[in-house]
Amino acid sequence: SLTPQRKHRKLLKDGSGAEVWPEAIEKIFVQGLREYWNSPYATYPQSRGRSRWRNQFLVDYLQKHNILRSKKQVASHIQVLRNMWKGEPEYQLVAGGEELADISPTAGSTIKLEDHWPNGLIPLEFDDHDGYSSNSASPDFSPPDFQNQFLPSPDHSATRQLDMGSGAQYTSGPHSLASPASPYVTSFPNSPNDFSFPGPYDKHGHLSPVHALSMDTTGSASGYPKSQQYPNRIHALWLTADGMSPLTIRTDRLISPNMPYEPLQFKIRLSISTMDDINCPPALHGFLASVCLSHYWTSSGRCITKTIVGNTTISEDVGALEVSQMTVGTVNAVLPDSYLNRCRWLDPNTPTSITQEIIIDDVSLLFVIYELDRATGNPMPSAQFAGFLK
Repeated sequence: SLTPQRKHRKLLKDGSGAEVWPEAIEKIFVQGLREYWNSPYATYPQSRGRSRWRNQFLVDYLQKHNILRSKKQVASHIQVLRNMWKGEPEYQLVAGGEELADISPTAGSTIKLEDHWPNGLIPLEFDDHDGYSSNSASPDFSPPDFQNQFLPSPDHSATRQLDMGSGAQYTSGPHSLASPASPYVTSFPNSPNDFSFPGPYDKHGHLSPVHALSMDTTGSASGYPKSQQYPNRIHALWLTADGMSPLTIRTDRLISPNMPYEPLQFKIRLSISTMDDINCPPALHGFLASVCLSHYWTSSGRCITKTIVGNTTISEDVGALEVSQMTVGTVNAVLPDSYLNRCRWLDPNTPTSITQEIIIDDVSLLFVIYELDRATGNPMPSAQFAGFLK
């Protein structure tokens, strides 16, 4: 056995009586650990926690072998192996970045350091030692009309229809800086790609066009009653990637701070080269997104990310927002790990889009559609704001 010290083994909670980690699966798990350290995942410098990319890699690796295990189960098993392998050569496979600096690699092995948490970033995730789930790996959703809506998660009903087509009439805002008087201007790093909006009307004095959304009897284009009160506001969305100047989209001039908040839909075009482009920054894997909120959530802040490749939704990731900075009147939060963070790994030969729904206290406040451009002409990534719907 790989871990002879173990006396008790966890069982799946599906009633089958099968072990979560029998020896045959454990051998595949350990091989996945070895392959992780030789993969680009192990070099990603913005990993926001030393185990995140490793755990996701292992979930995907196991799925390739028809083994469904969640990131939570993977994290717990890594902790078991850490305890069993202390003092053994295999310990370097499960050690953290700060520990690897003190470990001498075995001959011929390649060990790469993972980053620490950035200063001020507060993790808001589950306890790795909580209960197990035997069927919590991300399912493959492919309903017939996925192109036109955010699919509801089990505990969150669908809130609006989205137009994923290229013909959607998105209103674009001027390329200008937000007002210095705005309380959140300094919340994000200064960005040369900084968008604010002149108001809820276009240059002709009309409300922003809405495609595939009908006005309800209260006059709300989003389908929400204007009297509905929202528990929070999103002041800005921020995107960055290795080798790219940050893109900041500010919304307080689209929805005045004195007016009731309305959910927004953004469209953003992302350009990122393929994995075989040797001219790209070596640590480039995808984009990191953050939001600026008016205040901390009461019960939960989370994001649902769906990745659509061709005509198939290949993944749905639901995760908690992670607070990176809190000041009076603003809370900055990083969106959870998803294919947005590693979109360079996706098939460059198939049309791909990623959608995100940001939910604060069980209310959807922002929808984002990212269209991926995998052209190889420019090795540097870029993000372009394409417009918004209200």
